Amino acid sequence: MRFFSCLSTAALVGGVVGKDHAQQPLQVQPAAYDPYSKSFDKYVAARINEWHTPGIAIAVIHGDETWTKGYGFADVEAERPVTPYTLFHGASTTKAHTASLVALLVQNNETFKDITWETKLHDVDPYAFQLADPYESAETTFTDALSHRTGMPRHDFSWVNTNASIEDQVRSLRHLPLSAPFRTKWQYCNLMFTAVAHAIEKLTHQAIGKIYTSWLWQPLGMNETYYSNRDAFDCQNRNPSCRLSKHYSWSSHEQKFTEFDIDSVPPMNGAGGIITNINDYAKWIRALTNAGGPVSNDGHRALRNPNSIAYAEKGLMDGPIWYGLGLMGGTYRGHNLYFHGGAIGGYFSKVAFIPDMDWGFVIMQNAPNACLEVVAQRLIDDFLKTPIDDRKDVNAAYWREWGEKVRKIKGQPDELFPVVADPPKLPSVRTEDYAGIYSHPSYGRITLVAGLPSTGSMAARLPRKRDHDHGPTIVLHAQTALLEVVYVFRHVSGENWLIEQWEHEMMDDDVPTGYTKAETVVGADGKVSAIYIITEPSVKGEGAWTEFLKIE
Repeated sequence: MRFFSCLSTAALVGGVVGKDHAQQPLQVQPAAYDPYSKSFDKYVAARINEWHTPGIAIAVIHGDETWTKGYGFADVEAERPVTPYTLFHGASTTKAHTASLVALLVQNNETFKDITWETKLHDVDPYAFQLADPYESAETTFTDALSHRTGMPRHDFSWVNTNASIEDQVRSLRHLPLSAPFRTKWQYCNLMFTAVAHAIEKLTHQAIGKIYTSWLWQPLGMNETYYSNRDAFDCQNRNPSCRLSKHYSWSSHEQKFTEFDIDSVPPMNGAGGIITNINDYAKWIRALTNAGGPVSNDGHRALRNPNSIAYAEKGLMDGPIWYGLGLMGGTYRGHNLYFHGGAIGGYFSKVAFIPDMDWGFVIMQNAPNACLEVVAQRLIDDFLKTPIDDRKDVNAAYWREWGEKVRKIKGQPDELFPVVADPPKLPSVRTEDYAGIYSHPSYGRITLVAGLPSTGSMAARLPRKRDHDHGPTIVLHAQTALLEVVYVFRHVSGENWLIEQWEHEMMDDDVPTGYTKAETVVGADGKVSAIYIITEPSVKGEGAWTEFLKIE
């Protein structure tokens, strides 16, 4: 394939957009500032090769100027380049949009005079919004939900596996265990943004996608920003350059890219969903940077205001990282730097801005790796003119982080099952008797099938046997329709099973995304009645086990 030889030549597309904003910069860099220097272009080309990233798009705003550029390919096989018009899923960068809708509700004193940041979600829809703890159900506010301090952990499998509507996802919250006391700990939770989206729909009597469009995107002139794949595909009919990028993962065995099924991306739920290009997203970044657009100054202050400490360790920052409302923040070289990432399937994105420098950027790529983080740090340091000796080797740091992640994953089987009977005890029933459909009110249904999958994009990447297999290999698997995740159940001993989670995001075909464990229940009648799975690692004790009842 000619892909790697084309990165630094034909696949670099971009330019400077005209002066489209009258706001004067608060502090101006020299007029010669150009984010896309030859050195920077060379750096990006090297990083996307190194990280196996087909394509990346970057927009930078400073003062009243906007720079946009594409690198690499949106379609590897067709060698279609990434351009400033190429569409990507923005994933969790949507969260600031959801928080902004609440800001618009709060500032509209005529229509929504009783709505504030402290309005309780239960008061908006008491029938839908109920948590496992009655007190938290009654007290959770917009601010709590949007700043990840409710005590609810991720529980991501509940929405990845079910393909449920926004309201049904909210109704499922009552069946999910909490993992921390209310307002004591920052825990990233997509489902709480879904709960906020549902509240917005109830208050406005409109679908969330329509509200984003009419309240935010149209006023900002974001006319190539969408909330469904179908609408994104229609963009090409109006502008041939406005095409949704394909998204990929890298196969270490085959040394080639594997394309994700575009329909495997989960439905839009308030935690993610935006589909846009860097031309449009630059307008959003400018609004965030300058506290502009339809959201008031008070609304922008609320989005930035630290509500939770997300990470006490500083990492690349000068101090801890905080979480506002759909935005993270910290200080870097004396400046407040706000940012948020997004990841869904092979679509990764990052937005960041420094208000006092009137500067910001968005990066979007079509592979699941840290390439954009490395490029983002180079952008920031170039703009701030960080001395070379003061710059950290971020690329090496992310590779070390990747190596440490792989090391920890490889050690998980022994941590989950430190002692195993020798020889292992055989299961109580035949392998095919474990197969069937199991159900949980929030996590939905899982269908266990004997053996490994023979079809689907993950099938060829699954090892037939693992080093940690104990005795005869007895295997079952389950698959999700969304994100093409495969769960491989490998027998350990008796009714104990080790579960491997396989996703496209891993660049090493020999390593799953992670492990957990399960225990099957066989009744006195000799039939399998249930399977217990640890679905959310942050929940401890007996509550960590999720019961899936066998229904077929």
